[in-house]
Amino acid sequence: MPLSSAVRGTAWMWIVFCVLNTARIGLSVDTRQHFRVHANHTKDFTRASSYTQLRPPDSILHSLAERKDNTSIPACGVLQEQNDFVGKFYVDDEGHLSYEPDACNLRRLTMQQARQCLDSRHIVFLGDSLTRYQYLSLVYFLSKGHYMERYGGGSSPSLCLEKEWDSWQHFYREGPTILSNATDAEAHEGCDCVKSGWKQHKEREFRDFTLYGYNKETADDILDTGSITVSYAQVFATPTFETAGQLFLELYLEQLPLRYQKLPDSVVFNTGLWGLPAVALLSPVQQLAIFLGIAKIGTQFHQKRNPHTRLIWKTITVSAQNEAEPDMENLNEAGSKAFATDGNWDIMDARIITQAAKNQGLNLYWDQMHFLPFVYEELNDVLLNMLCSPENVFVERSLS
Repeated sequence: MPLSSAVRGTAWMWIVFCVLNTARIGLSVDTRQHFRVHANHTKDFTRASSYTQLRPPDSILHSLAERKDNTSIPACGVLQEQNDFVGKFYVDDEGHLSYEPDACNLRRLTMQQARQCLDSRHIVFLGDSLTRYQYLSLVYFLSKGHYMERYGGGSSPSLCLEKEWDSWQHFYREGPTILSNATDAEAHEGCDCVKSGWKQHKEREFRDFTLYGYNKETADDILDTGSITVSYAQVFATPTFETAGQLFLELYLEQLPLRYQKLPDSVVFNTGLWGLPAVALLSPVQQLAIFLGIAKIGTQFHQKRNPHTRLIWKTITVSAQNEAEPDMENLNEAGSKAFATDGNWDIMDARIITQAAKNQGLNLYWDQMHFLPFVYEELNDVLLNMLCSPENVFVERSLS
C-alpha cells in the first residue's frame, strides 16, 4: 500500500526545507553556543549543583541471582542473529548488573583486546542522543581502559549523564579534554557541535575520536598497524519519522567522504525517537515501506563507495513509560523485517536488551528515555561481540 499523499507531501516539504537550510548551518547561529571544540587541557570540570547517584537499591540487586553454572555455557562467538540477543540481567561477581544472552556468555573484552580488534578501523555512530551516549561510553573505554561510573555520581561529571552538567557549553567544551587524556596512548577528540535555542534545522553534532598507535610516554607501538577512529553524528528532531530517517542518511552519509579520507568500516545507525507518535498511526505496510526506503538509501550509498562497510541497524530502545508499548514493538518488527529483507544490514537488538531489564524491575533511566551509564556499557559489550571475533579480529561485511 503506498503512503498517503499527505504523508508524502509532508515528507517532501520537509526534505526541501531542510536541504535548503543545510547550506546555512552554522552561519546564523548564536556563536556563544557554536563549538568547534578540541582538547583545551583544563581540569575545571563543571558539575551541576545537585545530583545523587542512581544505583539500584540492594533489594533489587539481591533479587537477581548470579548466573548459575557459568562454565557450562559457551562464550559467545560473533553475534549475528536476533535470537542471539535474548537474555537477562544478572549480578556479577563484583555486584554489578551485567547482561548475558541465554545462549552464551558475552566476551568482556579488555581495552587492549578491543583496541586490537579495532586497529586501523573507523566506526561511525549515526543516531539520536541515546546513540551519542553509546559512542561516548565506547571511546571512554578505549581511552581509559574502563567504562564510566555505572550509576553516575563519580568524582567528575559523567559524559553519559547530561544531567550532571550545568550547561551544554561545559558538556561540549570539557568532553574532548576528558577523552583526549588517554591512559597510555596519544588520543584526540574533537566536537563540531552547534546548539542554538533548539532550532533544530540549525543544529548539528559531529564528534571524532582518534586513538593513535603509539604510547605517549615511550613512543612504543600499542597498535599493530595504525590508529582507531570512532565518530558520531546526530540529526536533531524533525517533524516526521520518515523525514528524520531518510534525510539523516542522505545528508550525513553524503558528508562522510568530505570529512574522511575513506568511508567507515562499520556504521551503527538508529532511526531515533523522532516523530514516533505519527508513524505509529501508519499501517504495518506503510511502516515497512518507510524502513525499506531508509535501508535502501544506506545500502546504495555504500555499495557504490565501500561495499565492505558493515551496516548495523540498532533497534528502538524501550522508554521509561510504565504502560505497554505495542506501537514501539510494531515499529521494531517492521524495522527488523525491512533491514533483514534488504540483506545488507545486521541488526543489533538493543530493544530486547533494555526490555529485559525493564521486565526485571530495574531502573535504567535518569529521565524518560536516557539510560544510566551502565546500560551503554552493556550495549557496547554486545556491539564488540558483533564487531570482534573470538580471536579479536575485526569482522567485515561478507560479500558472498
